Amino acid sequence: MAEPVNTIAASLVRQRLSGVQARLSEISSQTGLDFGSMMSKNVEKQKTDGPQIVYNEAYYRQNPTVCAINVEETVENVGNSAADVKTSEYDGLIETAALKYGVSEALIRAVIKAESSFRPDALSSKGAMGLMQLMPGTAEGLGVTDAFDPAQNVDGGTRYLAAMLGRYDGDIRLALAAYNWGPGAVSSRGLTDLTDPDQLAGIPKSTQAYIERILNML
Repeated sequence: MAEPVNTIAASLVRQRLSGVQARLSEISSQTGLDFGSMMSKNVEKQKTDGPQIVYNEAYYRQNPTVCAINVEETVENVGNSAADVKTSEYDGLIETAALKYGVSEALIRAVIKAESSFRPDALSSKGAMGLMQLMPGTAEGLGVTDAFDPAQNVDGGTRYLAAMLGRYDGDIRLALAAYNWGPGAVSSRGLTDLTDPDQLAGIPKSTQAYIERILNML
């Protein structure tokens, strides 16, 4: 007699989840971060904020194998991002800029990861350059003569980020919106609190995603 489909699915799920647990341990040992605890907190957050595909019990019962795969892919992606943000060959430049301008190293790393994924030669279709993706006019205003030079770019980008934080009284969401979208755009719309869904809806989806990505990395 053939084995019931739900039994086969359950077996597959156990195998996949076993792989997830092993991967969590590997990532934690490599990065020094407790991803098991972080994932548990995220599960509780999802339960509070609303059901998601991985944590939706009804969907899980209908599609257990798919859910296990989604969890594994999520762990893989989170682990890789965290490792990139935690260390890089530019740590010395980041530490120096953080101390010089009073911006947290974690925030600088997260911005670099989101902007260029630590590529000093990155060039966007709009002309943004280097690790922290400085626009030509911004780079010139900051006195950056070579935006593809990591030292100049990280120094100038951090100084600009510090200016945005100062402009918005340390509000990281508004500062990141200004860094990504432009301070003129943020101020012209009278935005004061991006935790307000109505105000958040007033900024581009790409900027919303940019802010969310950086906050998640932090």
